[in-house]
Amino acid sequence: NYPLTECLSGDYEMRELCPDLINDVLNEYVIPSKMRVFLISKEFVSIAIEKEKWFGTQYKKEYLPDEFIKKCETCDIIPELHLPKPNEFILTDFHLPKPNEFIPTDFHLFSKEKNSIRPQLPIKIKENEFYRLYYADDSFYKLPKAYLYFEFRNPLGNVDPIHFNMNTLYVKLVKDSLTEVVYPAQIGGLQYELSAVNYGIQLTLYRYNHKIKELLDTIIDRMVNIKMSAQQFESIKERVKRALQNFRRDVPYEMAQFGVTYLTAERQWNKDELLSCITMNNVESFIPRMLNRFYTDSLMYGNLIKHQALEYMTLVEQKFQKKHFYQPLFPSMWFNQRELILPEGCNYAYTMLNDAHKLHAIEIYLQCFQQTLENNVLLELFCHFVDEPCFDQLRTTEQLGYIVKADTHRSRGVQSFRIIVQSA
Repeated sequence: NYPLTECLSGDYEMRELCPDLINDVLNEYVIPSKMRVFLISKEFVSIAIEKEKWFGTQYKKEYLPDEFIKKCETCDIIPELHLPKPNEFILTDFHLPKPNEFIPTDFHLFSKEKNSIRPQLPIKIKENEFYRLYYADDSFYKLPKAYLYFEFRNPLGNVDPIHFNMNTLYVKLVKDSLTEVVYPAQIGGLQYELSAVNYGIQLTLYRYNHKIKELLDTIIDRMVNIKMSAQQFESIKERVKRALQNFRRDVPYEMAQFGVTYLTAERQWNKDELLSCITMNNVESFIPRMLNRFYTDSLMYGNLIKHQALEYMTLVEQKFQKKHFYQPLFPSMWFNQRELILPEGCNYAYTMLNDAHKLHAIEIYLQCFQQTLENNVLLELFCHFVDEPCFDQLRTTEQLGYIVKADTHRSRGVQSFRIIVQSA
């Protein structure tokens, strides 16, 4: 009988330790003369002459010989029969983790405007020699979320394959060092993306706005105070090497897309050039040079007011300036990524080797015009009408390939129409 509070644990939880009682039980009952031995084997069929009345199970019952019991009472200790070692995996620490500081608790909507019939276009709210900030209030979706976008522009990260690779390694080192720190933010519903791009570094933060400032502060702080060990550096470097080596094993249609980008971009390094220039022992000296001078283009959209957008931008500026970084770019360092203009009526063919796949792919690239609101809509409308008949003709009727798609390709202010087919 147990109290009501112990109805579940009463049979299992020992609340009182009685060493004397345990010794008495062991000495009086757990002895050879009071033991039962059960032997079960198919070999005993001829010996088991009795039958159990319910299921007819054969058995035989007999007393153990006195001589056997005496041997058991006087036998030596058998080393193989011992208690197991203490289980090193038994939990002893059951404390709860620290409260997640990134979990949002304030879902207040700042926008005072009535629901607009369409999302507002961003407006430029501040521009100086260091940055340009665009802002848009969410008066359409009315969600407690925000989107922060930063372009840290410095041409040093793309002057040649060596510098591009150093920029890539720096970004991957920052992301690797942030893994443990940012995990609570991701659990709390915040996300971020950090990438090495042709013009420098790109940072994006999005989801709930309540704690997005704390996440921004954490990421920028790690960018300016990055510390790396030799082991961490070699690990990241090996990953980059492996990724570059595996590029030739990508599916053919993805290689075709890269080939078009490589041919039409004003400045683009191919994967072989990057692989041959991956000796980067001077990454630590590259970081302050990369962060010393750059210009920031930023867009902030969502459940924010202008004051908050300016506050976030000031936070970024102060973080960099505290480390004596963030000087204005020289006019000669300003540049825009440009796309090569293909002459009207031209026709070029370019081939790439892929010996890792038995498949092959072809991409037909038709350069159209510069990106404008009207041109974008016209091209999207054209693709909408062409996509299904293109797939039906090439994939279903002619069966030229398993992967067939017709869509737009936009890069550096220029857009095009392309058809991709991949087959054996």
